[in-house]
Amino acid sequence: MVSGNLGAVSPTSVWVFVDSTEDHDLNGRLASPAFGITTFSGVLALITRMEQFYNEKRFPQSSMQIRSFHKKKRGKTAEEKPSVPAAEQRGDLEEMLARIGMEEPGKRATFVISVLFRQNATWQGTVRWLNRDQTQRFRSTLELISLMEDALSRGGASDEPGRWRESADKTENG
Repeated sequence: MVSGNLGAVSPTSVWVFVDSTEDHDLNGRLASPAFGITTFSGVLALITRMEQFYNEKRFPQSSMQIRSFHKKKRGKTAEEKPSVPAAEQRGDLEEMLARIGMEEPGKRATFVISVLFRQNATWQGTVRWLNRDQTQRFRSTLELISLMEDALSRGGASDEPGRWRESADKTENG
């Protein structure tokens, strides 16, 4: 069960509700105040959907994106593109996400992922494991996936050594 405080929800936070793992592949729901709730089957689908979301938002901006001083004609301008829902709608979505997180958490685990940077063709940010109320920083998409798999393999066991437990000890001592 997810602990009481679900934390702050930013427009670029993505909640991952992992409902099952089949052959070491994640299946579940992906949610954000900006795009609502969608399902995913597999890590590749999860990462692809998140990458599409960040590309649509243009935040965090990808450092590998081709840039130019010349104006190019694009599809839709920023004004025409769907943006983050209006404040009142975003509040409703935040309430909906909090309700879903409390009433229908991921059957295996629930994470809140905040990508802060997209540099060197990968992601950097934080992942919060809501079931244990622990947060870890990650330096790459691969490290994010590794942290999520480590959390899922440990389940509810708190005595097993792992990257999540080690980080909690470092935070308490240092």
